[in-house]
Amino acid sequence: MNLWNITDFEENTAIITTEGTTRSYRELDDLQKQLAMQIEERSLVLLAMENEPESLIGYISCLANDYVAALLPDECTKDTFWNQINAYLPDYIWIPKKKWVQWKGKEKKNFKKCFSLMKYILLRQKETREEALHPDLSVLLPAPDFNNSSRTVKLSRKNVIAGANQLCEQWQLTQQDRTFLSFSDNYFYALSIIHALLLCGGSIVFTENNIGPQLFSQLVEDYKITLVWGTSQSLACMKNDDSDSMAQKIRLFVQIEELIPDSAPDIPGTFDEEEQEKFFLMSACPESATWISSLSAKNLLTKQESRGIALPDSELVIIDEFSNTVFDARREGEIVSVGSHISMGGAASRQTLSEEDRNSGILYTGITGYLDEDGYLYVTGKK
Repeated sequence: MNLWNITDFEENTAIITTEGTTRSYRELDDLQKQLAMQIEERSLVLLAMENEPESLIGYISCLANDYVAALLPDECTKDTFWNQINAYLPDYIWIPKKKWVQWKGKEKKNFKKCFSLMKYILLRQKETREEALHPDLSVLLPAPDFNNSSRTVKLSRKNVIAGANQLCEQWQLTQQDRTFLSFSDNYFYALSIIHALLLCGGSIVFTENNIGPQLFSQLVEDYKITLVWGTSQSLACMKNDDSDSMAQKIRLFVQIEELIPDSAPDIPGTFDEEEQEKFFLMSACPESATWISSLSAKNLLTKQESRGIALPDSELVIIDEFSNTVFDARREGEIVSVGSHISMGGAASRQTLSEEDRNSGILYTGITGYLDEDGYLYVTGKK
């Protein structure tokens, strides 16, 4: 499965690092093919994602060649690393060489080095696994739940493509768009951005963690950034005295909020007419492959406290206590998201990776709310 049409973008810049590394789509494709030659069909590959081009090469190789990419949780420790290995029994591990030196233990005897690319190595499990993988399964994604703990969500190929298409259409992305990315950011958000930009031929600039205001402004100028995204806290940290002139250079600001009760989004101040076309508030629910609703700045005043409308090719529905659809505006019930972006459900072990799609394109969020007369979503509580 190819996420992007490489023949359309092969000369475009795909990856840039602040250390000076640049990779075109053609180079990215060549490198992922080198890696893919070392991996057997329908393998499960555990990925240690860092702010290096090699991490994205490994992930893209999984998407392009129908492997299952299993991402390690954020801020992974040595114990978490081996717990993930014991739970999901990966066929391969794609990991920075330095990290493998730090994390390898007595269990290292079960893996054999089979390939090296720049700062990363590929390790192969010596024993063949008999457990089947569901034919639609593509990504195992660590996703935070409402209690800030971590769980793993299964994404199909259809989920990934649907989520990328939604964002490309919602934000009108083109091959001229560029954004910052750090894998210290939540994978749930970062991968959605990656999918969308790769689909439209845009560029990804890998940065160090915790960019300060002065460095942020300079990077926007140097790398011609068009898309800035993050939580209200991270966006606030990027502001400085020159924010007005900087905002004129950026085409799109995206603020991310989780779809949880008792947490009203911290919206920036007023927007002029030009800025209204640039700002989107996106609400996320961890079991979808992307966000489930969007609110533009032009609707902030007329739809105060709203979470916006459903993303393209998806639907928001309210159901009552008997699971019947509520058609009356402003009548409260459980919020349900419907569409191809909804994940296959959760995973806890290798054995669960062969299970059928539990959600079937319908996500019961467990959050209560209502839709107004125009289809805008409002959150009221938790079921």
